[in-house]
Amino acid sequence: MRATMRAIPPSASRKRCAQALAWAVLAMLVALPLRPARAAELVMFESRSCSVCRQFNREAAPLYEASPAAHVFPLRRIDIDRDPTDILLERPVTMTPTFVFVDKRREIARFVGYPGRKWFFKLVNGAAAAFVESEAKKRRAPSGQ
Repeated sequence: MRATMRAIPPSASRKRCAQALAWAVLAMLVALPLRPARAAELVMFESRSCSVCRQFNREAAPLYEASPAAHVFPLRRIDIDRDPTDILLERPVTMTPTFVFVDKRREIARFVGYPGRKWFFKLVNGAAAAFVESEAKKRRAPSGQ
């Protein structure tokens, strides 16, 4: 059995491409508002020249994903020398590493430095527990308050 190929007129091909492109753009525009806004996160401001940042990356970063804090404050990194920030900071970041707790793009707390894995996890897990409790209280409070 011999397959026959039929030539598609160039105008029909362009029309299909234009329609496919239009549908793709429409799908992206519809999906944009459905993407969840970043709620709470822990933002690490770092620099390639920061030796303490490298220490954090060796000791704590590999374990962070499995910590209780990571479920409340996913870690996002910003290179202060290269990356712009979309966060409304209370004051500029001038030292690295600086860890900023963010909720709805606004800074809610920060700490500077990394004095070790044990201290770091005690602080961030405690902050996550306090944040969860605070959010729960907000939900329980009457709407008039």
